[in-house]
Amino acid sequence: MSFFERFKDRHNVVILILAAVLTGLGLRMAKLTVVDGEEYRQLAETRKFKEIPITAPRGEIRDRNGKLLAGNKPSFTVQVVKDEIESSDNEARNKTLLNLIHILGEEGISYKDELPILMNDFKFKNGALASESGNSATEEVAERIVSGNLISSILMLSMDYSDDGGVSDFYMAKKALNLLESEGGGSMPIDVDYSSGIQFYYTQEDVSSWKSENGLSGGSNATSDVYQLIGSKNQKQFAVKLINDPMSRKMVYDYMAPRGLLEDIEIEEFSLIYDDQYKSIKEELSSQFQSVTMESDAKEDFVNILRETNGIQELLESVFVERTDGEKEYLSAPAEVMISMLKEKNVDMPFKVVIDEEKKELKYEVKDEKDRDELFAKYDIDKNTAPASALIKIAEVEDTIADFVTDEKVKTFSQKVMLNYVNPRISISEWEYSPQADRIAWFKRYGLKEGADAESVFEEIRKKNEISEEVTDYEARNMMIILDEFKNLGYQGYYPINIAYNVNDRVVAQIEENKSGLFGVRVSMEPIRYYPQGTTAAHILGYMGKIAQEDEVNKYIKERGYLPGYLIGKTGVEQKYEDYLKGEDGSRRVEVDSMGNVISSIDEKDTVPGDTLYLTIDAELQKVTEESLERALNQIQRGGVFESEWGNYNYAKAFRFATSGSAVAIDTKTGEVLAMANYPSYDPNLFATGISGDDWESLMPEDEDDPLAARPLYNTAIQTAVQPGSTFKMITGMAAMEVGISPNKTIYDYGVVELGDTQFGCWIWNSRKGSHGSTDLYHALAESCNYYFYSVALGRIPKTGEKLAGKAGVDEIMKVAKEFGLGDKTGVEIPGEVSRGVPSSGTKTESTKALLRNFLNGEIESYYAEGKKFTSEDKIKIVNEIVSWAEYEKPLSKAEVVKRLQKMGIDGEKVLQGKKEDLGDTIKYTYLNQSQWSEADDMNISIGQGENSYTPIQMANYIATLANGGTRNKVSVVDKIDSYDSTKTTHSPERVSEKVNLKDMSSLEEAGKGMYQGTTVGLVRGIFGNFPVKVAAKTGTAQKGGVNPLTGGGYDNYSWTTAYAPYEEGNPDASRIAVAVMISQGGEGGYSTPVAREIIAEYLKLGKESQSESFDIDNKLAR
Repeated sequence: MSFFERFKDRHNVVILILAAVLTGLGLRMAKLTVVDGEEYRQLAETRKFKEIPITAPRGEIRDRNGKLLAGNKPSFTVQVVKDEIESSDNEARNKTLLNLIHILGEEGISYKDELPILMNDFKFKNGALASESGNSATEEVAERIVSGNLISSILMLSMDYSDDGGVSDFYMAKKALNLLESEGGGSMPIDVDYSSGIQFYYTQEDVSSWKSENGLSGGSNATSDVYQLIGSKNQKQFAVKLINDPMSRKMVYDYMAPRGLLEDIEIEEFSLIYDDQYKSIKEELSSQFQSVTMESDAKEDFVNILRETNGIQELLESVFVERTDGEKEYLSAPAEVMISMLKEKNVDMPFKVVIDEEKKELKYEVKDEKDRDELFAKYDIDKNTAPASALIKIAEVEDTIADFVTDEKVKTFSQKVMLNYVNPRISISEWEYSPQADRIAWFKRYGLKEGADAESVFEEIRKKNEISEEVTDYEARNMMIILDEFKNLGYQGYYPINIAYNVNDRVVAQIEENKSGLFGVRVSMEPIRYYPQGTTAAHILGYMGKIAQEDEVNKYIKERGYLPGYLIGKTGVEQKYEDYLKGEDGSRRVEVDSMGNVISSIDEKDTVPGDTLYLTIDAELQKVTEESLERALNQIQRGGVFESEWGNYNYAKAFRFATSGSAVAIDTKTGEVLAMANYPSYDPNLFATGISGDDWESLMPEDEDDPLAARPLYNTAIQTAVQPGSTFKMITGMAAMEVGISPNKTIYDYGVVELGDTQFGCWIWNSRKGSHGSTDLYHALAESCNYYFYSVALGRIPKTGEKLAGKAGVDEIMKVAKEFGLGDKTGVEIPGEVSRGVPSSGTKTESTKALLRNFLNGEIESYYAEGKKFTSEDKIKIVNEIVSWAEYEKPLSKAEVVKRLQKMGIDGEKVLQGKKEDLGDTIKYTYLNQSQWSEADDMNISIGQGENSYTPIQMANYIATLANGGTRNKVSVVDKIDSYDSTKTTHSPERVSEKVNLKDMSSLEEAGKGMYQGTTVGLVRGIFGNFPVKVAAKTGTAQKGGVNPLTGGGYDNYSWTTAYAPYEEGNPDASRIAVAVMISQGGEGGYSTPVAREIIAEYLKLGKESQSESFDIDNKLAR
């Protein structure tokens, strides 16, 4: 076959074509490989693809009118990417980090520092000085800087912190400028000149507009401007931030110490924060609990703290709600676990636990009384002992307490109960104190030898990271800060880590100019949480924080894929609605060269901002509420004057410990919170990028041991339950009408009721032996006549014995109190709300036991019989035994008390120096005789004293329910949640309401009438005399037991005011706003009333500029 004939066969044609194609491909591959190979190799090595994550803006929070309360502001943020920085060898990595910290140091930039190795930390030389000061050592130094007017001198300090001659010194003046810029929210036209000393200068010619915006006086002196700005801050807090790094502390110490200003303070070159935290926790706990020592371990302390408190009793008397993964509720009773444990030790308990699922309560039912008596006799238990106490005694003998408390089924409940008394910061998963658990984990991460001191740890980590000896310790530590962040990130090294926020333009420019030496470092415009109103509504909004707790790690990092460096809502609605506010992060896929420069963008996944949360509060009303509360506190402390267009109020007597308070305003129709203020407060902006340790310390109470010390982070409105005083009397009045006592029934005020050796006087009798005369309900509420309410609680007039139509004792009063929600949480959507329930004979016994326990824990050692010594374990058993006597229905006699004490090795007849009675008398008459309910308790309850205990938000809702005619609404602070683009509503809170169940609903109107008379002819008529709207109000003065550690004497009284407006007789629909104000140690009820008046005036828009001759209330209402 010829050559051409072969092409007639189509198979040969196909083969030839394939051969040609393959030959062409081969030649092309040869050219690419041989001729162009080097060029393409270079392109392959220099061009890479990477994904850049984009942080989604967090959802906004706005008030009911749309005013922004929490948003985001763009911030130049320095970021490092672990995988990029560590893509080369350690030497190159370290050089990159060194270049970065030099740039930041030159500008005095403070950056994220969570390295647990501290350098040059201030310490008190003597531990006693620390407790006397009430400050941390750093705070003490800051205070001395301020009091000594040293800030100007401190700003002139500088340090050569690097051995590299090309690196600028670290200047305190630069750091101060950076602090002012970061706190002021913008750049300043001021810089520092080092050429001839240290001087501030303007960086632009015209600074007039900037000076005007910042409220600075005229003139052209940059230095003066800097000091004016510093003077406008909290100077102590500013000084604390100024000295919050090792170099600053060293400079300040070297300046102050030679001048004799720090004779009691030293600096420790290296220390571990874990050790400091652990020591602080232990010292605090050991001061409260004898069984806690520096040698005892976490598990022992956990068990013994519960034993020293009423914790174990509470565990055995409580039912806990648990939820399955499907959110289905089920109830658990730890008592069942205890009974099961004892059964395993052949102790068959003669009673069983019965759970009331509706009330979520438990009770013990005796299975066989004979078996019970035999068991009690075997363990030497008095037959009057309550089942829970008997369980504790038997468990002590059988050595079961520790196993019970720490059992896997119980330990979570144990922790919940523990937090009612103290937070010991013990991890129940590892049975270590949290700082120790963190230390163990951190040491393990670095492969460090346990027990190594701080300096050894520093040197070991320096060695592991191959940090050159030519690098100073200051530089090395700053490098370690970033390297430690790399360790925390783990396998997610491709995600950027935020190192410094709100950096200035100069830093941005330097990083851009030096990018060749900063591979893996970049500046990103990141959304930073921002609260434009500052402290306004802080306790409603809450604050942000790092994912730190065990449950947070599980929930957010493991389950929801959050990165370890993310911030989450920690309190308030930021916490409650984290899932709505978070948003969805985006990403951008780009092509970059070997220097990390972006060549082209491949694709991008957009972020989805978080949803917008609308609150029910009015921002302007909130500000007025906060300002009025603060103003009242300031004037009460100095005995000053509360000035107002509605009339000035003169605080005739000063109460210097009136340092905290709360005010809540509620819409009477809906239960919506209109304002909720606490003083002191805090600025949530402090937490926006993670709060520093010094800032956190500044928010702690000055005296942890003082329960009434001002606590800026504490949400008093929902977390502080105290006696309401006379503001409770409307409840008693309605209870009286429920049992048939007419509101028109007159009772003559004889001034004082005598029960045994105790007198219960009306306030007018106590102050001047006066009387209110013949008093009906209206007059009794208007003038706050105690005698009237004592009488209805007893069902008789004490002086004459005349019986009334009924008796409104504790059961009748508490039935009404429950109807008005005083025994329940209000349902407000802010985590942490507490409710102490309503009083009963049982709560009286429990509170008496708690008081007796506190007394014995502090005093019992002084009464040990001669020659007797007891371990802390023995002491706990002795205290538990004595406390159990308070449960007996019939109190022990004095002789029996002494006899039992003697049997235990306690001298019950011993009288300590300075005491008037022996131990037996104290136990018998101060505690045991008071543990059972009596008529005296009925009388105390009737006037809002005794076992009553309610929060300001509960009181506000009770008044709202009274004002609107008896509809109790679930309280809400949330209006709605919309998608970020407002295209849909993603959440609407459920509005729940129910009618109070009273025989005669007109009793609410009668109680309101009495409140109204209080503002027209009663105790607060002077405060509302010039007010253009009718108001119903009731004040209250409530006593606080205990000893004020600052004075050694008693606490001053709480001041309460409750009110609603407008008041219109017979028309509850007229009411719009209900208010409750509580001032801790405010002295007298009326002292809080001006605050309530200002709130009502602002809400109803009653200011002079709003008034007209034709006053129409409906036209004055703010939505």
